[in-house]
Amino acid sequence: MRGRDVRLLAYRGAVAIVLVGVAWFSICATIAGITWQSQPAVAIQVQPSNALANAQLANRLQLDPRGRFDPEQLTRLSSLALQRDPTLAEAARVIGVVETAKGHIGTAARAMHYSDHLTHRDLATQLWMIEYYVQRNDVPEILRHFDAAASSSAGATTVLFSVLVQALNHDDLIQPIAVMLERDPWWAPSLLMAMARDTPNVDNVADLFSRLARTGHAPRDEIVAVVLQRLTAAGKTESAARLRAAVQATGARQPAAQVPANPVL
Repeated sequence: MRGRDVRLLAYRGAVAIVLVGVAWFSICATIAGITWQSQPAVAIQVQPSNALANAQLANRLQLDPRGRFDPEQLTRLSSLALQRDPTLAEAARVIGVVETAKGHIGTAARAMHYSDHLTHRDLATQLWMIEYYVQRNDVPEILRHFDAAASSSAGATTVLFSVLVQALNHDDLIQPIAVMLERDPWWAPSLLMAMARDTPNVDNVADLFSRLARTGHAPRDEIVAVVLQRLTAAGKTESAARLRAAVQATGARQPAAQVPANPVL
């Protein structure tokens, strides 16, 4: 009888230990699930393998404006995150930034392409890709990533609009920019107004607007009016007449919409 009691106590003790372990794991997972976004370091302390917490901490450290980060720590955090969850684009991007700082552009590009494959909404990835293709003079890819970056958030236009405002000075970029804008992205009116006001080469702006009009994507009246005024003031009456004719030939016009008096540049 005593032997049976001992075995029963041992069994109950083992069950209790297992239950305590399960409860502790559950508590740790709960704490990590609550804190991974706001306090990733805390989440990692209670659950070191938490993929979201590792990715979030690596992301925060990499985006620190003081730029004080340990490359090895970032790589370790990001690699662990991707091992646990290979869909975390920010972790791949962190690795790409670290490899860029080391001068390993090939490795960085693979990480950034993987991040871009996972999502087009990571602004830091899209900005890196724009610079990457600028260095390679690959206009279609530059514009593709510009489109993705501008569409990722309203704040992205602050960084990006000035790029295309100046890019429109180059004749060979007029058609690729027109093709991008024919998709009518939500930010197009603000960019077109910025170009109408600030692109130094007004002839190229008029050419862009005419091309858009011919494909049924004429800019709004108030935007076209800015270019017509600039052309007239420069004595380019024939160019103004051609633009006006191209816009009028489109037939149905887009309804005028409120455009900020000072578009973000």
